[in-house]
Parts: sequence; structure tokens; C-alpha cells
Amino acid sequence: MTKFQIIFTGVFGVFIIVGVIIFSAYRGSSRDAINVVVWGTIPQISFSEIIQDTSLFQSKEYKIEYVEKSEAEFDQDFIEVLASGNGPDLFMLPSDKILKHRNKIFPIPYDVFTERQFKDSFIEGA
Repeated sequence: MTKFQIIFTGVFGVFIIVGVIIFSAYRGSSRDAINVVVWGTIPQISFSEIIQDTSLFQSKEYKIEYVEKSEAEFDQDFIEVLASGNGPDLFMLPSDKILKHRNKIFPIPYDVFTERQFKDSFIEGA
């Protein structure tokens, strides 16, 4: 083996060792949990019991914050936060209030979340 080949092999060996060290130390970008704000008229305790039984509660990707609103204050607060552009990410309403606020609600289309995924993920009454 010539002197050039020995030096060339040594340089590549050093690069390989440095590369392995760098890639083994790399842990990826640590993402913060996504904060999801949910408004509803059901009691906080009931919501907590329901959400604890789901995989979302155990997920480190999402942090769910529930804001309990009384039925009397929900309408006014909902309209105010939508007007300011700071509305909740999700909200739960009784069926009579869904009809009242239908012009403010954007349904999720089936090409984003298929009907099969919805039926597999949620209870029958959803």
C-alpha cells in the first residue's frame, strides 16, 4: 500500500468516526406539545373523566385545556372570541346550540378526516 493510500484511508476513517459520533449524539428536534383549547358546557370533572379514557390523554403530542362555560355565558363569549380571532380550537355544544351557531361552524370535510376514521375514533352518537 502506498503512502497516499494510507493517508487517504486514514482521513476517510476519521470522517467515518466523526460522522458516527455526530449522528449518535443527534436526538432530533424536541417539539413542544400542541396546546388544544376545548370549550364546552359540560362540567370540568365529566370532561376529565371522559378524556382520561382516550389515547389523547396519554399522548405527549397534545396538551388539552378544557374551558367550562355556563350555557348562559357561552353564546356571548363564543361570539366575542370569534370576532377577535381568538376562538377555541374545538367546542362541544348541545344540538340546539349547533343549529344556532351553524353559520360560524366549519365542518371538517371527509377528504381531511374520512367517515371511516370518524366512526372508528368516536362513539356512535358523535
